[in-house]
Parts: sequence; structure tokens; C-alpha cells
Amino acid sequence: MDSKPHVFNKLTLTAQDVLLCAYSAWYPKFLKHAFASHILKPLPAEFVRYLNDDGIKLPPSESSVNDPTIPFAAFHAQLEALFTPKRSRAYTPKLNWSAPKDATWIMLNNTMECKSVDDVYLMLKSSSHINHDLNHAFDECEDTAEPTFELVLREWEADLNPALEFRVYVKDKHIIGISQRDLNFYDYLEALKDDLTLAIERFYDEVLYDNFDSPSFAFDVYVPRPFDKVVLVDINPFARTTDPLLFTWYELLQKQPEADDFDYEFRLLSEANIGRFASKEHSENQVPKDIVDASLDSSRMAELAMKWQSLMVKEDEEDLDLEEE
Repeated sequence: MDSKPHVFNKLTLTAQDVLLCAYSAWYPKFLKHAFASHILKPLPAEFVRYLNDDGIKLPPSESSVNDPTIPFAAFHAQLEALFTPKRSRAYTPKLNWSAPKDATWIMLNNTMECKSVDDVYLMLKSSSHINHDLNHAFDECEDTAEPTFELVLREWEADLNPALEFRVYVKDKHIIGISQRDLNFYDYLEALKDDLTLAIERFYDEVLYDNFDSPSFAFDVYVPRPFDKVVLVDINPFARTTDPLLFTWYELLQKQPEADDFDYEFRLLSEANIGRFASKEHSENQVPKDIVDASLDSSRMAELAMKWQSLMVKEDEEDLDLEEE
């Protein structure tokens, strides 16, 4: 057995690599391959300040007293217009790079489906992923940049099967690994691996290879039956802030796609390794009773979210202290 300690490989990341993965940077180019989305850009400074402020304050239902949206009233009205009864659409929100997936616990349906402006605000204000976009997007870069912040509202796809979502890791223009995104075991995926591999490789070769300007990145796709179409869900930086899912970043950085014998791995969750990920995958679905009760009262839900957010910040600070010891 090799007893040598693992040495972390250097990961070179530039601000331009990150900027290329902003939703508004790639979506217009690959529009016909992606889900329909609305991009609101640039975000008013007052709205960005609202997202950064401590606490969760939602617009009052009947009066303008203590209305946090007053400083960005025009933007709020623009956003409200997307939720009119005439449109009758729901959306899933995100900023430039991150979606508030860590805040689904606060939604009654435990998804990112937003049916109102209040839903959007509640999710964004309850998410630490959003804080990353606003304040830490270039922490891993060797340089920095001033991003123009954007709010993306992707039209909600109620019938999307999470088992058919995959993350593809690209290093130096070569696919070095594919991972199942939803960390639940689906016994039928193994039999579909060849069809899925063929569809994803064809999509990368025909759509992304010559048209995405960064040589290393990760992209998320949805491959519905009968596997003759691939939908581009997102593009992520080739950086440790991007979840490696069924890989580790040590493994990914060790891969040498230029080698003659290189053959990448398509990883699926199996019955053998399901225990490793089960608690992580299902923990967000265990909704306490006080959250269910609070969901009937938006002010109580906001208060609960604020307490949760404070606990998460405290936990992050304690983890940092342990790392520094």
C-alpha cells in the first residue's frame, strides 16, 4: 500500500475562466440547447445590497411600511411582471454562477420552484451559495475582476427526471469524467450508460468543443429519453468550488487526458456505494415540523430562515478556526 501523503495538485484558474461560466456569458450562444430563461442584468446596487444584508425581510402584503424593496422599486416591478397570472409560470432562480440549492429546505415543496417574487427573495436570502457569487466568486483565481451581477429565472420544468442529469468534467479540451448529479441510486442507469455516453460525447464534440472558450470546465446536462437530445443546464468553472460529486478533486486533477492509454470513467451511484452519499442526499428532505408550520406564515418563515442562516455562518467560522489550528 502506498503510504505517501496525497499532494494537492495546483489548479490554475483565472478570473476570465470564471466569467466565461456566468449564465449570461454562455446562454445566448447555446440558447437552442438550453432551457428557456430570463436574465435580468445588471442588478441594481440596492438589490445587491439587499441580498448582502443580514436578516430576511420580505415585502409586506398590504402596505409599504418597512418595505425592503423601496430602494429598488423599478427592479422589483420588473421582477413582479414575470409572475403575473397571465404568464402563469414558475421559475427556478440563480445568480451568475450559483443556484440556491442549499435553500430548498425553506420551500414547502422542497424544490427550487418559485411561484412568486417572495419565493425568489426567500430562496436567495436563505442561501450561502448566493453569498459565494456576491463576495467570493474569484477567491480561487490568480487574478480578480469586477463582475456585473445578474439574476437568472429559468422556467420551471416540472417533469424533469433528476436521474437523467449528469455533470461532465473537461480538462484541456478532453472529457476526463462524467458523474451522476442526483446522488440517489437508480437501478436502471447502468443499462443506459452506453446510450448516455454516446449522446453526451456527441453533444460535447458538436456543440461545446469549438465554441466554449475555456479549455477546462464542467458542464451539466439533462439527457431525456430517447437519448437523442441533450439539454445544457449549466457551465461551471474547473475549480474546487464546483462539486466533484462521485469523484474527488484529487482524482480529477490527477487525470492526464493526453496520455495514450487514457480512458475516462462514467460514474453512477451503485448499491455498493450508496451508503456513502445517502445521508448527504436525503438530509435536505427531512423537513422539521416547525418549518412546515412556519410555511403557512411568510414572516415566521423569514424569521426561521434568518436563524438558520446565523447558525450556518457560525458553523463555517468554527470550521475555519479548526483548519487554522
